Amino acid sequence: RNANIYAEIKAIASSFDKRSMNRYNLKATGEIESMEKTLSLAKLNTKNIDCVVASANSTVKGDLAESIAITQVFNSNKPSVTACKSMFGETFSVAGAMNLAAGIFILKNQFIPPTLNLNQKDDQCEVECVNNTGISKKVNRILINSFGASGQNSSLVLMGDD
Repeated sequence: RNANIYAEIKAIASSFDKRSMNRYNLKATGEIESMEKTLSLAKLNTKNIDCVVASANSTVKGDLAESIAITQVFNSNKPSVTACKSMFGETFSVAGAMNLAAGIFILKNQFIPPTLNLNQKDDQCEVECVNNTGISKKVNRILINSFGASGQNSSLVLMGDD
């Protein structure tokens, strides 16, 4: 067919956190489980991830829960983190697909888009987001998160050419 292959979905996993029904669980157990299961299925560790496309819905507790989860899962391995919703807003059920499209863009262009309008970082959030201007960087593996306030959590590993 001679079709261009831009990315491969290496693994996907989900979890449900019953403690998060219509509120965010700041222990982030569901988010952590989703990311860890995805990395395990992909047979990767955190050192293999170049970028995280965060779910980041711009709520104080939602962003804090995701920050806690990313910090716990990645420990000292700090990937570049971007929040694409800062560009197009909360799209609810379409957000995961839009973050997937953003991940393909990142792999194709080797460019991590910025988290726009991040003027003041919450002191409780330990992750460092790509802020206000994007960065050119070699990116081959991306972890994409899609989390919701009702306890549903999904993560996906997207890969480019090795």
